Amino acid sequence: MTELVGGDDPEFEVELITIFLTDAPSLVRAIQEAHATDDAVGVRRGVHTLKSQAAVFSAEPLLDACRRLEHASEAGLPDSTLVASVVANAADVVHSMSAFRD
Repeated sequence: MTELVGGDDPEFEVELITIFLTDAPSLVRAIQEAHATDDAVGVRRGVHTLKSQAAVFSAEPLLDACRRLEHASEAGLPDSTLVASVVANAADVVHSMSAFRD
């Protein structure tokens, strides 16, 4: 993460972080569940939303992982290593944002 949107408004930053911290775990679970049930469309939908939220924070490793998974899911069910990469990178961002907010 480099710079937050709303850098001049700390309350807005905290609000954005809180939204991400609330939504990200649900999105990650949805991606994992869609992958486990061979639902490439569900994977693509979940990862697209997660990617959009990660872009707000310039979370480049998560953005890259989301882009790869989204692209792969357009061609069918992606490899589980791509899902694992999104899960790990999302966990890193959640951890960083939790520390920042607290």
